[in-house]
Amino acid sequence: MKNSFIFLGCVMAFLISHAVALADDNPIGITVETIDSIAYPGEYAEYEISVTNNLNTEKRMKIFVFGTYLSWITLEKSIIDLDAGETQKFKLYLSPAYGTPERSYKYQIKACALDSQSVVDSELCSEKDATIFVKEKSKLKVASFKTVKETYEPNEEIKVLIVLNNTGTTDISGYYLELETTQNGETRTQRIEIPVIKHGEERTITEILNLDKYSSKGDYGITGTLFNENSEALSTDLCAFSINEKAVIEKTQTITPGIFSKSFEILIKNEGNKEERVSHKETLSAQAWLYSVKQSDVEVKTIEGNYQWVCALKSGESCSVSYRINYWIIYLLVIIITGIGIFLFYEIEKPHIHKKVMKKGEEHIVHIEVRNRSNKTLHRVEVSDFAPSIFKFVEDFHTVKPNVIKKRKNGVELLWKIGRLEAREERVLTYKVKLRLEVCGGVHMPKAKIKAVTKRGKSYSVESRKVLMS
Repeated sequence: MKNSFIFLGCVMAFLISHAVALADDNPIGITVETIDSIAYPGEYAEYEISVTNNLNTEKRMKIFVFGTYLSWITLEKSIIDLDAGETQKFKLYLSPAYGTPERSYKYQIKACALDSQSVVDSELCSEKDATIFVKEKSKLKVASFKTVKETYEPNEEIKVLIVLNNTGTTDISGYYLELETTQNGETRTQRIEIPVIKHGEERTITEILNLDKYSSKGDYGITGTLFNENSEALSTDLCAFSINEKAVIEKTQTITPGIFSKSFEILIKNEGNKEERVSHKETLSAQAWLYSVKQSDVEVKTIEGNYQWVCALKSGESCSVSYRINYWIIYLLVIIITGIGIFLFYEIEKPHIHKKVMKKGEEHIVHIEVRNRSNKTLHRVEVSDFAPSIFKFVEDFHTVKPNVIKKRKNGVELLWKIGRLEAREERVLTYKVKLRLEVCGGVHMPKAKIKAVTKRGKSYSVESRKVLMS
């Protein structure tokens, strides 16, 4: 029995000594209960701290919090008084600043007893860790979503004006807008990549709708959906616009110059959304012979050189009108006129001779008119004629007598050596003849001839026409 008491006393002594040893190892008990360990920049995470006095006497405790950013820390209590075995609870708040990168941050909570002089007793301390995860919070809002105009003309650029506000705590990137344009059940989709927008920044984006340039008349609706970097839809906005119906006719002229001609081509195109019957007029009547019009499938009407081309054009269709000015005709006319001018010039430069016969009784008076039509003096001027033997030569001269009279078997040769013939000067030479025989019908007299030389040595020899003597 005595031995049993001794054994029981030893066991109790061991347990008491072990309890005292445990109390000495953990003089202060501390626990951290996480209420919310995730926080957005500008907000806070909340923790509940429990501190227990495991000592046998009353103690004043000081609470310390250590970590990367001390400015985040808000401690509800930093000095507490605890009786032996007493536990107190208080709050710790960690508030990450705006712009804090997204990741985990570790903090240490430490409770130490103070001695009678309010100095920390480093041997009577206990500590626990607390972790906060800072999560980026993006708040991108569509402040305005509308088209620049409510009504558009065909083929006009349709612009959507989008105003974005980043009211979040961090910069946003990787966001995009998806636009869906609908009309009569048909939908077209296009994506707009949104550039980086800093927190607190407003950004305006103008986007041109990707529509068919010949979109038909009617009312159109646009749905804009905002997506984040994970392709999660954040918001949806709506707006509307309308397109009028109109034919927009554009004409483009192309001129191709050439040496002998110039070509014109007029391209007529309907850039509107309405079918139109289009006409193009050209007035070519003034010099119609200069133009040649290319035949095509286009309907062509002509009224006294006025050309009118008519074609029916649907949206996006075109037709062409072609004609050409033929310069080679002008060149040919110039050459002909120049040739005629040169010919006339040289003809005028030549001396002129004209022979005629006048009947006076039984005699015939032969008149030979010679004239210098040029502005230059002619030299060594000689006029010759011949009277056939069918005529009897009468040596009776009303004007200048020939310098040479040669009688031959077949007739008489006459030669006047005039010498000089001034510019525009005219002479008349005459002689008389009689017919030896009666002739039925008439007799042709030979041509008279004039010879002359210019000052520069150019020679002329011109004959008159034959004369019929009846």
